[in-house]
Amino acid sequence: MGGWARKQWEDPPLWFPGRGRAPRVKFFRKLPFLTVLTLTTSEAGTKPSNPLTAEQYEQLRLVVTDACVDMFTSSGFAVRVLSLNAPPPKHANDIAGVIGFAGAVRGTLMISARSQLFRSTNPAMDNATSPSDVDSSDWTGEMANQILGRVKRRFCERGRDFQADPPCAIEGREISRRFPDRAGVVDLALAVGGDLLLICFEVTPPIDGQLFPEAAQPIAVSSEGEMFLF
Repeated sequence: MGGWARKQWEDPPLWFPGRGRAPRVKFFRKLPFLTVLTLTTSEAGTKPSNPLTAEQYEQLRLVVTDACVDMFTSSGFAVRVLSLNAPPPKHANDIAGVIGFAGAVRGTLMISARSQLFRSTNPAMDNATSPSDVDSSDWTGEMANQILGRVKRRFCERGRDFQADPPCAIEGREISRRFPDRAGVVDLALAVGGDLLLICFEVTPPIDGQLFPEAAQPIAVSSEGEMFLF
């Protein structure tokens, strides 16, 4: 299974928190044919101790949006950023990728879509090959990993670095955006080809409250193709 875990959910997915911080991996419990992923969230209604200023939030949103769009346009896919003012088209999203990160800043990136999106964007598959469920799950985790790698590069260009955790893939039913707006969170909806991808990026600022320090020197970082995050 590589560096991430899979779990088949029989009930509506619970990994999207109603409020507070995004879920984090607590531990893995291995069974003969299954790795169970346990997630934790902070207490409902908890707010980050150092909320972002409007200017820093806008910088964060631009960084995350640019990283997500680059993920697909670099492979030749047409991408549109959809407005969240109106609900995006409803799709029965059945798979999600989650990856956390820590350091001077910490947080979580979550992506979800129909499995068709991950099959159609998998670079290891050709038109004559139908990917297995394992292939789709592996690529879902790797997509989250590569998007976070692009976010990391843009953070480093602005003088802020972090370390990523191993990604995981979660299968479920009707995985969707279910939470209200809250501080430190960027929610995006992308149209990738004919499919919809939902993205949630949540970050807790450093103690000084400055996500991107003023007049900071860029930090050297490998390109996405050379980066090993786990």
